[in-house]
Amino acid sequence: MYQVDGIKLAQCSLTTTACLSVAISRFSYKGLGEPLCFVAFGPLATTAFYLAHSPTSAHAPLAAAAASETATTAIRTLTAGITSTVAVLSVLVGITTTVILFCSHWHQIQGDIKAGKMSPLVKLGTERACKVLAVATASPYLIALAAAAAGVLPVTLLACLTVSLQPAKQLLDFADANHMVPAAIAPLKKFGVKWHIAVGLSLTLGLFISGH
Repeated sequence: MYQVDGIKLAQCSLTTTACLSVAISRFSYKGLGEPLCFVAFGPLATTAFYLAHSPTSAHAPLAAAAASETATTAIRTLTAGITSTVAVLSVLVGITTTVILFCSHWHQIQGDIKAGKMSPLVKLGTERACKVLAVATASPYLIALAAAAAGVLPVTLLACLTVSLQPAKQLLDFADANHMVPAAIAPLKKFGVKWHIAVGLSLTLGLFISGH
């Protein structure tokens, strides 16, 4: 039998996130840094903090049910406490965080090639990378729109998210204007961080206003 509660599950998720963070630096040479970053800092980290900060009483019924189950079934029972809203938000956070990592490669393509590192920019080149960046930047808004239409996210959150559109435009405009010059494109990561923060603050404000 396994005794599992929300806090322990959160600790497990955070430990896994830490391990994946180490793996990111290692497997980035094979071009797997971005997928690992998304999983580690999106679904895992976000849901872990949600479980860790949820009232203990909210997990009590789930923990009681999980106590008599196998480890796998117990985890499934407890993760059932993760709402669809949290799941969607974890995806949005994962995307914006991964964009920061994606933006860090643009100025060092030649160095990556010499080091044998198969970063996304080595595989794509800057021209196609600009298109990928545009899709990645647009995806949180499209996902949020679909989630709001489905009633998963509050409409107020969607409205607040529009505040981050300007930083998103600045990110894409800077990439389009400077992607051919390594020295000029180097600050792209800063634009990614600025957009990530803007999205995070917008989501927080939207949740606060809607009473979540």
